[in-house]
Amino acid sequence: ELMEACMNDIPDCEWLAQWQELAKRFAFQFNPALQPRAIIVYGCISKTTSDGEIKTLLRILVKALESFSDIDLIDSIIMCLTRLLPLLSSESKIHKFMFWIALSILQLEETQLYASGLALLEQNLHTLDHMLNLFENTSAHQQQM
Repeated sequence: ELMEACMNDIPDCEWLAQWQELAKRFAFQFNPALQPRAIIVYGCISKTTSDGEIKTLLRILVKALESFSDIDLIDSIIMCLTRLLPLLSSESKIHKFMFWIALSILQLEETQLYASGLALLEQNLHTLDHMLNLFENTSAHQQQM
C-alpha cells in the first residue's frame, strides 16, 4: 500500500511493474540462493495472478518435495501461495485443490512447515467461503468430499 501511494504521486512510474517482473523471473528459475527469497517477494508484491502462475509454483513445489532437501524453498512456496490465493479469480478450479495441498503439507510432519501450511489452509477456507460462498448452504465436509 505504501508503494502504491508513492506511485500515485509520480507520473509514469513503472518501477513496481519492473520489480514484479524481475521477482517473477527469479522465482520461476532454479537458483538455490535466490529462488526462495524471490518467491516470497513475488507473493508479497503481486496484485494479480493467474492459474498458470499458480501451476508453475506448484510444479516447483513438487520438485522441491521430491528431494525434500530445501525446506526453505518449500516454505517460501507455501507462503507465496497463501498470498496469491485471494488474487485468483473466483472461477479458478485451483481453489478446491488447494485445500488438499494444504492438508498434505500439514501431513508432512515437518515442524518448520506447520505454520505456513496452516496459514495456507486458513486462507483457502476463507477464500472458498468469501469468494465462492461455498459453505453457505453446506458444510465444509460435504463440499470437500
